[in-house]
Amino acid sequence: MFKFNLLIIAISCCVCNVFGKKQECPGADAQFEGTCYKVLPDQYDWMGGVAACANTTPGSTMLAIETEEENEFLKTWLAGAIAAISNGDYKYAWLYGSDLGENKNFLWHNSNGTGSHPFGFDAWGIDQPSSKPHYHCMDLNLEDNLFTWDSYPCTGFLNNSNGEPVAVEDFVVCEYPMPSLWE
Repeated sequence: MFKFNLLIIAISCCVCNVFGKKQECPGADAQFEGTCYKVLPDQYDWMGGVAACANTTPGSTMLAIETEEENEFLKTWLAGAIAAISNGDYKYAWLYGSDLGENKNFLWHNSNGTGSHPFGFDAWGIDQPSSKPHYHCMDLNLEDNLFTWDSYPCTGFLNNSNGEPVAVEDFVVCEYPMPSLWE
């Protein structure tokens, strides 16, 4: 009987330690409904952003906005986060969506790197997705707090307002699942 009571006490201590802990996102800038978010301070082309997120934290991918609630959370959080790291210079962030599988059929890429899935909702900007050729990747338009989705070239150069070529690079927000308390 003594061994049994000791076992019960040991189990309840372990359970209290786990359930008394607050779930956290190590190395993240924000968290929302079981997802951790991290803003990378450098700019990348789309594939560079995919690679940068994959190298940040295990299971990390570029941002894919799955729900209107997540969209509203990100709209509020990113406005402050971007201002803090870029002095307002960052106007776009890559999204983990593209039509690379089938032209004009934009999908989110799965976090495990295999396959894709349709949007749960969409927030395309006016005249988006673009009908321009080579606009196969998605970004988040943060200019003037629009917070809309655009299609954009994945890599290469575009001409700026002065007709000068500028590299296609955006900043990146990575997301990854919140670690389990049991890990």
